Amino acid sequence: MNVRHPTLALTSTLALTTLASAQPAQTAEPTPTTTPISQPESPRDTWAFTLSTDPSFTFRADLDEDKGSVSIVRTDFAADFSGPIGDRLRLSLGLFGGVANYDFKDFRTRGVTFSDGPLDDAYEAGLSLLAIYSIDDQWYAIARGSVLAGWEADADLGDSIFGTAAAGIGYHFSKNFSLALGGGFITRLEDNVGFLPLIVINWKISDTLKLETTGVGLVLSSTLSDQWSVYLRGGGDFHQYRLEDENKVAPGGVLNDTRVPVGVGFEWKPCAGLTLSLEGGVVVYQQYELRNDDEEIDEIETDPAAYIAGRLSYRF
Repeated sequence: MNVRHPTLALTSTLALTTLASAQPAQTAEPTPTTTPISQPESPRDTWAFTLSTDPSFTFRADLDEDKGSVSIVRTDFAADFSGPIGDRLRLSLGLFGGVANYDFKDFRTRGVTFSDGPLDDAYEAGLSLLAIYSIDDQWYAIARGSVLAGWEADADLGDSIFGTAAAGIGYHFSKNFSLALGGGFITRLEDNVGFLPLIVINWKISDTLKLETTGVGLVLSSTLSDQWSVYLRGGGDFHQYRLEDENKVAPGGVLNDTRVPVGVGFEWKPCAGLTLSLEGGVVVYQQYELRNDDEEIDEIETDPAAYIAGRLSYRF
């Protein structure tokens, strides 16, 4: 099951890089790299193209220490082209774009109160490449790299670019359970390079119950029928945005948004290739960090906030 929380995805990870589980080369099939990746539902030996969109809304939450409040509307778009090259190698090329609106009210930092906040409209874009190589029927290797950008309107796009890379080795303990371990890095705007742990779990507990990783989270899903399934998920989400030079709070600086959502949802497949899902839950942890000149300006957490999210995807 492909389940994705509001974002990038991007981005990335924390990190928040999205990686995949894999089968031996004869049956492996990576799913879109711009969304959390899970075990394929059925093996295919041809290339496939997938389009998806993920709208979400995070309800208003108060910032700690009476520093204001914020709500978020986000819409992400993704395209993925994936398939085999030879008997052992599979590639997946992903493109991503996202638009978010942060509605800050009475934002306060360093003793100064602003009517709006450090960010209003924000944009993200990215390109990623995932490779899965079957060493033999049990061992496989994963490698993934991406070039990403997050920026406020009118910010310098060239100063908004960052990247991620990760690699690992996986092993199929049985036809129902596989595990991959590895690591990588993410370059951070106005900060040091961050380490990305890589843990990819895929466990088919029964014919209807499955546990799998999605980026830095876990999804427990239950198949109810050929068309319907339900799931429980939890994980991490990270965004970083370059602010414009005229920004009133941190001119030319960076806003980092780190969050941990926990939610439940259902997935419906009304026809071949088409998938719709609806999810709701709580962002149990959220932190905003303002940085400039490689130094932290402020770090603010929020109260837990409810969210709703949807997903529409079509695989050609």
